[in-house]
Formats: sequence, structure tokens, C-alpha cells
Amino acid sequence: MYYSLIIIDDELNQLRQLKNMLDWNSLGFEVTGLFHDASDAMEYLSKNKVSVILSDIKMHGLSGIDLAKYCYYHYPDTKIIFMSAFKDFEYAQQALQYSVFSYILKPLTTELISSEFAKLYNVLSHSKVISNENHWNEIPEKAHQLFYDFLTKHSDLSKTSELLKSSGININPNDCHAAILTANIIDSQMYFTNLWYHGKERLITALSRIINTETPICYCVLTNFVYDNFDILILTKPNIDMKVFKKYIYDYAEQLQETLMDILSMSNTINVTYIAENVQQIEDFSTVKNISVSDETFDETLKYIHEHYNEDLAIAEIASISNFNPKYFSTLFKKKTGITFVDYLTNIRIEQAKKLLTETDLKVSNISTMVGYNYNSYFSKIFKNMTGLLPNEYRATHKKK
Repeated sequence: MYYSLIIIDDELNQLRQLKNMLDWNSLGFEVTGLFHDASDAMEYLSKNKVSVILSDIKMHGLSGIDLAKYCYYHYPDTKIIFMSAFKDFEYAQQALQYSVFSYILKPLTTELISSEFAKLYNVLSHSKVISNENHWNEIPEKAHQLFYDFLTKHSDLSKTSELLKSSGININPNDCHAAILTANIIDSQMYFTNLWYHGKERLITALSRIINTETPICYCVLTNFVYDNFDILILTKPNIDMKVFKKYIYDYAEQLQETLMDILSMSNTINVTYIAENVQQIEDFSTVKNISVSDETFDETLKYIHEHYNEDLAIAEIASISNFNPKYFSTLFKKKTGITFVDYLTNIRIEQAKKLLTETDLKVSNISTMVGYNYNSYFSKIFKNMTGLLPNEYRATHKKK
């Protein structure tokens, strides 16, 4: 099996040279696409699974940083290696912000590229082994849904329990204690200004790696991250004594407080918000913590998207409106609307573009900006994908007289 690789460079000769200068298969990769601009690559990503992107960082139109930002929010599992003719510290910092794997300088040599891709192959292979061997990688999203089902009684708990057991998560709804811990970041403004430079999404990832754990007695899951606080949801495995669980909860809270300070330099307080001896006691849990998203709240979320569709929206920002972890809210959004957040936002933008094309004489480039696309070429491709016509073609056939 080879990891899929696409290469992006706006210099066609360089693009062909990169394709042919190495035996990519011998390194464990297969080149599945060559692109001379990032917008074409984005379109390809929407239809194909890509493991790795090798991209120039400075290009006409969308830059490598624009591409990295797009992948960071929409395809976080895709690894990126940047190429550049300049040792630019600012670009390197931005690359770090969007989790770019490495940053290599031109002129490129077979030895340099081979070395970087050998490192990357080891990382990808190791991640795959961990994913295959450790069921906990599947737990966070399912655990969120499990808690949602427990708290709202929206499904048969026994069936939910069986589904989780098939993934290695051993929770019995008839013999399960539950707890909620709430963490508050002390002086969050100072923390995000002086100590954490990598943005909210990266912090959620870091916190998840610390908190999302399986212990001998329970499962712990991060949820409800907002600007200055977040919750930890905890469910016990079968046959755990309540006294043992309570002692564990308070010891865990103290230990986690120290861990967050040591690893993330995060001054914090952690409080035990709620403990239930039996999951059936959580019927009135909404009075303690509103874990579900009401129809009214969700309608407000959709209203926000419609009012801000032309801005640089991300699922993390939308999730924060309802105080939810972005990954869980993404799943919930698709469940309630039938489509992904990205598709929902795209539909709004294209419908508004249609209206402007048929009711005004504005230039296509102006309409592109007005509906949220910074680059006209990318807007035109999205528009054609959605309607089958380029914007000017659509105007010519649909403009009101």
C-alpha cells in the first residue's frame, strides 16, 4: 500500500521535475495528482483522499499558507511539506500554526526530499499502527454521542452500549457512574496573548491528547470547549465501587490541574460539577449542564451562518456558539441538516451569488468577494461545480430583463 501524494507548484517545469526526480513508490508514496495552483488542488481534495501534499509556499493566486489553512480546518489528517526558495521566518511560523509537517529549502535534491519523506513515512506508519491497535482513537466522537443519548434519552441505552462494546468501549448503562469536571483557564486573555500562540483549534487538539484517556476504571472525554473553560465527561466501566470512583474523580482533578500547568503552562482551576451514582439519575442533568443543542439554539446557529456567510467562517467558531467541541458539533450539524457544514455554507454563498448575478451588473470578481471568496478563480470553479456553468455563463442565461 502506498500513501497518496499530490504535488503543487506554479512552475510547470519544476512540477514535472518533482514528479520524475524520485522513485516515489520506493519511498512508500504514489503521486496521484499534479497541480499548478492551489485552487485546483482544493477541488481535488474535495473528491479524493490525499495523505500528503508537497507544495510550493509562494504561488500565484492562493499561497501554500492559504492551502495549509484550508486543510487544517477541513482535512486535518493530510500532511503537508512546504518548499521555498527563501528562508522566511514569518512563513515558517505560519506553517507551524497550521500543523505543516516540514519546511524545506530550494534548490531541492533527491537526498533532501528522500530524507523528509522517509521521516514522514515513519510518522504515517506509526499513526496507522496506533489507530489499528488502540480503540481509544474511536472513542471521543462516540463518547460524546453516548453522553448525549444518556442525558436526553434519545435512544435505547442497551443498544448504544452494545455499539460501543464493538469498538472496545466497555460501558454498561445499568452499572455506570458518571461525572462532569469543569476547568477554567485563569486570566485566559493573558494566556492566549503571551503563552499560547497557536489558536483555539490547536489547543483543543492538545487538550484532547491529554484528557481523552482510558483508565482501569473509566473513560474521560473533553467537551464543551469555549474561550476560557471546558468540561471533562467521565463514565465508569462495569463493577466500579462508587466510593472508589469519587476518590478517583477528586484525585484526577488535582492531577489534571498540575498536568495542564506543566505541559501547556495553563494556570487553571478544575471543579467537580456533577457526580451521578447511576446513569438513570441524569434525567434532570440539563438543570446542571445543558449538554444538548435545543432546536431554538440550533436555529440561532443557522441564523448566525446566514448573517455571516461572507466571512471566513470555520466549524470551530460555529461550534463555540453552542459551546460544543468542534468535532462533535460537526457530527451533530450533519445529523440535523443532512449535509456537512462546508456544504451548507457553500450552498448559501452560491445561492447569494446567483441572486447578485441575475439582479445586478456587478463584476464577477466583486460578487466573488461579496459572497466570501477572496479569489475569483476559486469562486468560479466552485460555482461551476454547483451549477454546471461559469458565473458569466449563468448570468447570460438567467439574468432578469
